[in-house]
Amino acid sequence: RCRKALAMDPEFGGAYIFLGRIHTQRGLYREALAELERARILLRNSAEVLSLIGYTYAVSGRAAEAQLMLEELHRLSQRRYISPYHMAMIYAGLGARDETFQWLEKAYDDREGRLTILRFAPEFAALRSDPRFRNLLQRMNLM
Repeated sequence: RCRKALAMDPEFGGAYIFLGRIHTQRGLYREALAELERARILLRNSAEVLSLIGYTYAVSGRAAEAQLMLEELHRLSQRRYISPYHMAMIYAGLGARDETFQWLEKAYDDREGRLTILRFAPEFAALRSDPRFRNLLQRMNLM
């Protein structure tokens, strides 16, 4: 469906985001990063795309590049709002549970709308067995 959407509109950045996420979940990291880089250009360094690139770097074992994405998001946060959810995603990919939950708590405090998909977001699947995850979902009435 993403390919069909891109055939109609090759400038539709959202389709590249979805393709990147699909490739990441399938372990096709090179392909994922290529799609996400297209989205990055089209969507002018959106925080969502940067966090997905950082997450993909992290889960593919490229921790140094994931750290660079975190640094870039921190720099951007000096000029505009960057959702803590995006930071949490990269930390989740790095396997840094405590940092992930710190950022998820900040997202909760900010009433970040993206948290409504937290229960099903594949980027946070490794955290589902952590009691803090269940606690957060319960506080949002998502359990």
